[in-house]
Amino acid sequence: MHQEEGGDWWRLTAAEGAGWEGEGTGSLREVRGEIRRGGHALRLEAGGADIDGRDVVRLSGGVEVAWDAYRAHLDRAEYRPGQGRVTSDDAVSLEGAGLRVRGRGLEVDVEKRTARVREGVEASVGGGTP
Repeated sequence: MHQEEGGDWWRLTAAEGAGWEGEGTGSLREVRGEIRRGGHALRLEAGGADIDGRDVVRLSGGVEVAWDAYRAHLDRAEYRPGQGRVTSDDAVSLEGAGLRVRGRGLEVDVEKRTARVREGVEASVGGGTP
């Protein structure tokens, strides 16, 4: 677990891992995580993660990002603790609360509880398929 300024924090757990404590780097397999910022939570699941110090966590191997009633699925994503955002340039499917969105590129702001699909957006509301 890593505590950020202002009481925000993030935590990852894994089935297996290897790391270099002095450098703050490592690799994890079968990853689950939680990020808390501004009183809001976001959950992560991924096949693997590479940690590069305290600057970036690279998630891969099928990633699910979940908050409230929403779930986003993609191949890879990054979490940058200093920014409080999960981002990806990959194809994404986002579902929840009667909404289905497909596109490319995702940005989730944990504190603001917003998600943005950046391009090629196809959406349906009320259960249809985009």
